[in-house]
Amino acid sequence: MRANPARLLQVAAAVEVVAGAGLLLAPGLGLALLLGVRQAPAETLLAGRVLGAALLSIAASIRLTRNHASAGMQRGLVGGFAVYTILAAALLGYAGAGLGMAGPALWPAVLLHAGLALWCGLCLAGRPAPAEQGAG
Repeated sequence: MRANPARLLQVAAAVEVVAGAGLLLAPGLGLALLLGVRQAPAETLLAGRVLGAALLSIAASIRLTRNHASAGMQRGLVGGFAVYTILAAALLGYAGAGLGMAGPALWPAVLLHAGLALWCGLCLAGRPAPAEQGAG
């Protein structure tokens, strides 16, 4: 059975909308849940909001193109999302294991990103659609 990139992108967009909106609207809560930060300075809260905006832009890019994307464009979206989700899992894991920063949602977030990264890998490892073969 082949991994379904369209389904992956649908799930990815939903996850990033929730995370992005949460960080944009309540960055202190997001930082407390992820990293255990209790009283974040204004600069950190602003950075959390910028991260929330970036996550919303990832979700918007996926949602606006996934239904109209060629197989090659869809593959590009999956590849870009793979880079993000691998790095997010690694950085969040480092925050917990290396820096001792951990809130109750940290390890579930690491596992979520690791699972999404694996799903991306399965989608990218699948045979390209006929229109993609020979391109490159």
